Amino acid sequence: GQISGLFRHIEQLQGRRPWGRFLDSGTGWASLEWALTLPLEELVAVTGSKERLDQMNKDFGPRLNSAHRLLHGNWVRPEFLSGRTFDTILVDYLVGAVDRFAPYFQTRLFPRLRKLARGRMYVIGLEPYQDSKGNPDAELLQQLCALRDSALLLSGDRHNREYPRWWVVEQLEKSGFRVLSQASFPIRYGRRFVEAELEVCRRRLSLLPPSLQGCFKKTEANLRETLLKRVKQDPIQWGVDYVLSVEADEPTEQ
Repeated sequence: GQISGLFRHIEQLQGRRPWGRFLDSGTGWASLEWALTLPLEELVAVTGSKERLDQMNKDFGPRLNSAHRLLHGNWVRPEFLSGRTFDTILVDYLVGAVDRFAPYFQTRLFPRLRKLARGRMYVIGLEPYQDSKGNPDAELLQQLCALRDSALLLSGDRHNREYPRWWVVEQLEKSGFRVLSQASFPIRYGRRFVEAELEVCRRRLSLLPPSLQGCFKKTEANLRETLLKRVKQDPIQWGVDYVLSVEADEPTEQ
């Protein structure tokens, strides 16, 4: 698969520093695909979803060896990976996903990871979307995201809650990290994104209250037709990702 510009940026920031023991603290297909291309001493990839773990084991199984561990775990549990340290930690869209797997834990996430950090940590996040009024393309994408999140909530699940870069920087600094660099990347959404989000909606339809299923189905079908036709021309630029590189502050001697 194609490695994203965000990961290429992290490789440039890392330079010639050894990656060593690497923790992918909220793994997904893109981040694991990238991590498997790096010269790592050890890879530990963690997901809060048992279903995701099972699917990733199927998809990546043949490429994993004894230096690779895929784990199901939640950072809320103090004993999880207790006593371990890692030379490099990747926090890939994890802050936004905390609301799904550990609601209200956002301010405790970085202190929790600080205990495991002995080198560089890279944080990838999505700036909360700005108002799309006056931009027809962005309005369509905002409708898609609203439909997806509504379908998740109404079927008994939780959706992501993204945090702005300034908030994440503040939390990192409060948690004993020093921010070394910050960069922003405009996002271009194409067919793959649209189809994946529509699929989330479609899978949830049967779990919605029966009285809502019809209008959700109709809205999903309309968005599918309109948006897929639109992104066939070219991707839609909307929103911003950010990448932060940080290091654990050394504790001051008493």
